[in-house]
Amino acid sequence: MNISLNWLNEFLDLSDLSVEQISDHLTQIGLEVESVVKHAPVQGEVVCGEIIAAEKHPNADSLRLCTVRTSQQEGATDLRIVCGAPNARAGIKVVVAKIGSVLPGDFKIKATKIRGEASEGMLCSAKELGLSDEHEGIIELSPETEISKSVSDIFKLNDIVLTLNVTPNRSDALGHQGVARDLAAKLKRTLCQKRQKQIPAQIKSKVTVTIDEKSDCFRFVSLLVEGIDPKQATPAWMQQRLTLCGMRPISFLVDLSNYVMLEWGQPNHIYDAKLIEGRSLNVRPARKAEGITTLDGKTLVLEEGDLLICDAKKPVALAGVMGGANSEVSAETDSVVIEVAAFSPIRIRRTAKRLGLHSEASHRFERGVDVSCLGEVAFAIASLTGGTSISELSDAYPSSHVAKLQVAVRLDRAKSVIGLASLRMEDMESILKALGFAIVDQSNQRLLVEVPSWRHDIEREIDLIEEIARIYGFDKIPYQYAPMFEAPTAESRTVSGSESLRNALAQLGLQETISFPFVSKKDLDSFMIAGSHPFGKAVALKNPLSEEESLLQGSLAIPLVKAILRNRNLGTKGSRLFELGRGFVDPTQMQLCDFTSAARASLSR
Repeated sequence: MNISLNWLNEFLDLSDLSVEQISDHLTQIGLEVESVVKHAPVQGEVVCGEIIAAEKHPNADSLRLCTVRTSQQEGATDLRIVCGAPNARAGIKVVVAKIGSVLPGDFKIKATKIRGEASEGMLCSAKELGLSDEHEGIIELSPETEISKSVSDIFKLNDIVLTLNVTPNRSDALGHQGVARDLAAKLKRTLCQKRQKQIPAQIKSKVTVTIDEKSDCFRFVSLLVEGIDPKQATPAWMQQRLTLCGMRPISFLVDLSNYVMLEWGQPNHIYDAKLIEGRSLNVRPARKAEGITTLDGKTLVLEEGDLLICDAKKPVALAGVMGGANSEVSAETDSVVIEVAAFSPIRIRRTAKRLGLHSEASHRFERGVDVSCLGEVAFAIASLTGGTSISELSDAYPSSHVAKLQVAVRLDRAKSVIGLASLRMEDMESILKALGFAIVDQSNQRLLVEVPSWRHDIEREIDLIEEIARIYGFDKIPYQYAPMFEAPTAESRTVSGSESLRNALAQLGLQETISFPFVSKKDLDSFMIAGSHPFGKAVALKNPLSEEESLLQGSLAIPLVKAILRNRNLGTKGSRLFELGRGFVDPTQMQLCDFTSAARASLSR
């Protein structure tokens, strides 16, 4: 999980902490920081400037010779820059890359001549700054932007990306808001939660939502938004954040959906409203051999039980995994249906694994999402679309999933498990409150709390004790050696006898070998060990690595002779070897007396 530090700062003020300190705090609370990457796409003087004059280039009809002011200080010299952008004109504020600066792609700005005219810098497009693929014109900054202000500050280009190792039980940490919540509890700081207010509805009709199997979908909400400008582009700052978090910007509405998911940790989907038949969405199990073509162009054949989202006539999405191609938003989309849901993790995990479809959405649904925030997420998306009208929220919320779990934790038990005698009831209360647990009941020695809807991993008292320990700080737990009782342990006669035998044989000049305890039928035949012989009744392996290792050895003679033969083949003669190991026999295949008499007979030959 990639986390943008600039983004995290919107929820929590971390300006007084270094990156190393933030990383240490995150790792201490169980969100291990695997890597830290500093992102500084532009270097040197890339600033806001104002075009004072824009004249036609004397030697090229498509070029303009611009006079650009980059400083308000008295005596500062204006720059002369040749520019070919069609929107280069006097009176606008632009991005100016001065000589010596470096743009993304290690593109260095140098003094040059273009068609005979000197150019002292470059006026930049969004593509040249790495903000988007837009390159047809230069960036036009707001008229209020201060001349000479760094572009890195204007667009917040400089950022630090922390890669977190989020364990499967911490689904709440798969969004910036969840990470900020944990960090705020650790640092004892106020969390700025972006609570989205409901927007008054302007559309009388709304999308009808239904759920067939309540155990497969815990909640399903939807909004209809109209009056969206289909030509609007994703803001540069949003594209940059998506890129830093490992997602490729695609289009405005798709980027919007991904951005909200990375912020809230809640997957969602946006449909083209014109392609949704009957203004209705229904969650139901797929029928046997039913098919759907997903956004990646693959046609899937489903099994009974796979979850589908359908309109009045057709499936429009494979629930929790991927949307359908038949309802995809496009460059002409001006009205959308927003869907935010909470599906059964088991159901989504089975479907995604069987079909080999692992998406950012399924990654979160498989671990569980916060069922209580779906309405807020839907309104957050709607507010960012720029639509002129919105419907009422359609909400299918089965009552069986509304109740919240309550768990009690005892102070004495927490002290005992953590090993922290100084732990107080006040400490437990403040930590659990900061993490979002509501205090239901309280005594001198016990807290009863209500588990927040985003913490699916909390079920028992020991889970709450773990939360208290990780936020309180494992480093604050006193370290002491456990009491040890040093009593000599009598050595086994078998062990001491084996060691004595090894020493005696080694003193006689023999070398010890250690071999694998496997032989083959061919080895038994080579030693002329008949099936009636005790060693001939070898124990066979059910899953041998090879035919040469299909039986367990009954005697150490076979590996020793094989070792001597191997040495002779390699030119080493006069080997004197011994081995202490085990022989394996099947007790159900012979009598002990038969084994003894056969062994004596073998030794006498």
